[in-house]
Amino acid sequence: MKTAGWVGRGVAAATVGLAAWLLPVTDSQAAKPAAAAQGGVAGKVTFLKGSAQRGAKENGPFKPLKRNDDLREGEYVKTAADTRLEVKLADGSLVRLAPNSALRMGTAKAAETGDNEKAQAKLTAGKLWASVTKGVGSQNKFAVRTENAVAGVRGTTFRVNAETDGSTVVKVYEGAVAVSNGPMVEKQKAGGGKGPIDFKGRKEVAAPFKEVTLQEWEKIVGKMMGIKVAANGEQAEPAAFTAENDAADKEDADWVAWNQEQDKTADTPQ
Repeated sequence: MKTAGWVGRGVAAATVGLAAWLLPVTDSQAAKPAAAAQGGVAGKVTFLKGSAQRGAKENGPFKPLKRNDDLREGEYVKTAADTRLEVKLADGSLVRLAPNSALRMGTAKAAETGDNEKAQAKLTAGKLWASVTKGVGSQNKFAVRTENAVAGVRGTTFRVNAETDGSTVVKVYEGAVAVSNGPMVEKQKAGGGKGPIDFKGRKEVAAPFKEVTLQEWEKIVGKMMGIKVAANGEQAEPAAFTAENDAADKEDADWVAWNQEQDKTADTPQ
């Protein structure tokens, strides 16, 4: 389904959708994640406090995950209630999971090949923090998915919450993120176009323009800005936040402070 005259502006970068893929994959592989090759190394566990598990399937069986373990493409990772986990991806980017979170790793193609790769992560539950290398830019892409949203970035720091009410929250600390509700559009198309999908806020641009699919429509969220995508795919307008109001929730405040401290000591360029 095409919509002429509409374009998401400002980013030729990746889309971030909250599901559970993480790591470089080609565009053709990203379009068909289920068909991605299995078995390659997608990343390495560089920090683990508490307990985490890994499994080849979403429902297991699972086995314990340890620090310095390699994670394979397509694997599922779950953290326990007392756990914080960091994974270093093939391109040097860092991804961290909060307690009670679940993620699926993406494919393990190295970023140096320049093949329009896409680092993807599907966050199915909980909270994720991403510190993306500046090398993931230009034609290279990095994206985080959830059930109803996609967040795409280049050389930035952001976090994603897959909330219990089905919504997704994205907050950006450095750089910019392009957030779309593409997964909801995909579900609507798969269901024959049934169900309301609200695309409020799109603006028609004067010619010349490029024709884009609904899945490509996105909003740009800049530094110290956040956005919420409701369970039905409706996107709120991006809004500014401060360190003070972001720390209003004690659990979130601890999570943010820990990640910012980890970023200071990481060897990933910021």
